Amino acid sequence: MSRRVSLALLAVVCCSVAALAAQTPDTLTDSTARRLAQLTRELDVLRLEVRRQGDLLERRDVAAMHEEQGRAAPDQRFRRLSGIGSRPFVYRGANAAVGGYVDLEFARDFDAGTTTFTQHRLIPFIFAEISDRLHFGTEIEIEYGGPQSPTRDGEIKVEFAAFDVTLSEAIRFRAGALLSPLGKFNLIHDSPVNDLTDRPLVDNRIIPTTLTEAGAGFFGRVYPSAGSALTYEAYVVNGFNNSVLSYGVNAGTGAITPAMNVRSARGSLRTDNNAAKSLVGRVAFSPLLGVELGVSAHTGRYADASASGLTVAAFDAIVARGRWELMGEFATASLEVDRAAEEPRARQAFVAAGADPALFAAAYATAAFTTAQRGAYVQLNYHFLQGAVGGFPNSTFTGVIRAEYLDLDADRDANVQQRLSVGMNWRPLEQSAIKLDYQWNWTTPAGATTSAPPTNRLVASVATYF
Repeated sequence: MSRRVSLALLAVVCCSVAALAAQTPDTLTDSTARRLAQLTRELDVLRLEVRRQGDLLERRDVAAMHEEQGRAAPDQRFRRLSGIGSRPFVYRGANAAVGGYVDLEFARDFDAGTTTFTQHRLIPFIFAEISDRLHFGTEIEIEYGGPQSPTRDGEIKVEFAAFDVTLSEAIRFRAGALLSPLGKFNLIHDSPVNDLTDRPLVDNRIIPTTLTEAGAGFFGRVYPSAGSALTYEAYVVNGFNNSVLSYGVNAGTGAITPAMNVRSARGSLRTDNNAAKSLVGRVAFSPLLGVELGVSAHTGRYADASASGLTVAAFDAIVARGRWELMGEFATASLEVDRAAEEPRARQAFVAAGADPALFAAAYATAAFTTAQRGAYVQLNYHFLQGAVGGFPNSTFTGVIRAEYLDLDADRDANVQQRLSVGMNWRPLEQSAIKLDYQWNWTTPAGATTSAPPTNRLVASVATYF
């Protein structure tokens, strides 16, 4: 009897040992998998931290230069490529970061007798590090409270959404909804960065900031010498559409006035209006910290059916020495017009205006197309009273003066806008600004020989990253 019990107990023990032995590899596998998952998460955190520390070191280099020369707060515009990876974020997780910026504006138009507050922009952005070589970033622009605001005059749209593949610092691939590298301002246009409230005229009409286009291409940064840097961006995009041309019609006389408006020609992110693609690119050289020179261009076909093209070229520069900064941008737009291809659109506008169809042929034959526009701005900043406000040791005041010129018909005299802005802002931190500006605006209408008396505006705003 005892022998049977012993054999039974031995059998139970053997089965238990066999079961335990059978389970041990799975248990070890599960433990190893959990440990690997934990190490992977820790590695992701370290990768993002290395990237952040690299950004901080670059900012500290700029900050050290400014400190040596008498300015406490570093400028955010030097040697930066488009994208959001290097922007300040309110939260950084294991492999993602969330932030954005917001602004509020106030304007007093003395000639019109109007005053208004404007909640202009709320721009959240997200940055994701999929791996150490794969990244995604996006900006979502909410303007004027969005489309569900009480007056339904706001909007929500994608301003930037791009997937990046890093082959090396010099060669990176990007695809998505891109900020076109046309001029410096379109790349670095955030309200907290800029020292005046309103954007330059040239970056409203000739370079239609914000210019977002669907496309793909390459970008990167190289260092020709120990103290210099060269950045580039080059993309294939859908390009502008034929809304660059519109037609004004005097129903009484039948006169046709074609108008050129690059801003109205920003293309769809959904589909191209023709089979051709456009090219856009920018190259910037910084021979030393505090100096950057850039040249850029956008060229391609805009018309639905004809081969007519639009080319926009720009030159930008920024120089910082001590408490002073000098920056500016020049841009020109050149339009090709196929009169025969444009005739149906002009006729449609002519009939819609109620003009006599019998007069169309003669009116269109004498219509003068605008084929060239140009504009520029020059801005001088002076930083002072660093840390003068109690409780804000990194604060600084900045005095600003900006002169602007915009010629909307470079083929003829007049149709010119000019603006002079004088302002001051206070930054409690580099990422936040409280601004106050005064503007004088002159307009010389088409056909006039002298400008009208200036209109005057007082503009104030607050803007901050978060």
